[in-house]
Amino acid sequence: MAGVVVLALGLPDMFASLDHGGHIDVRVMVFGYVVMRLSMLFLWMLAGRNDPDRAPVTRGGFVLVTGVPLSPEQRAVLASRGTEVLEVAPGSALYKWLADGKAAAALVRPDFTVLRVARDVAALCEAAPNFVVA
Repeated sequence: MAGVVVLALGLPDMFASLDHGGHIDVRVMVFGYVVMRLSMLFLWMLAGRNDPDRAPVTRGGFVLVTGVPLSPEQRAVLASRGTEVLEVAPGSALYKWLADGKAAAALVRPDFTVLRVARDVAALCEAAPNFVVA
C-alpha cells in the first residue's frame, strides 16, 4: 500500500512537468512503483519459503530434476554447490515433461523457475551455481 501512496504523491509533479513542457518528472512515481514491486517480491519469497508442499523438495535451494541416474561424482559436485537432486521415475509426469522437451535434466531455481535444461547431464551439473543455504 505504501508504494501506491508514493506513486500517487508523484502525480502532481508529473502533471506540473507536463504543463511546463520539456522533461516529464516521474521520479517519485517510479520510486513508488519500485516500492510496490519490491514488497511483492518479498511476499512471493515469504510464500515460497512457507509452502509446505514444496519446501521438502527444494529446501530453499536449486534442484536438478533428472530422468537419468547420476554418478557419485556428479552428486558430489551438486551437493557441494547446495543443489538437491530429484531423480524422476520413467512414466512419471516430470519424466514425461523432460522427454517432451527432449531433455535429460532440468536445473530449477529456488522460486521454481527452470534455469536451464540440457540433454547432457554432466554439463548441467557443472553449470549449477554455488548456492549453499545456511
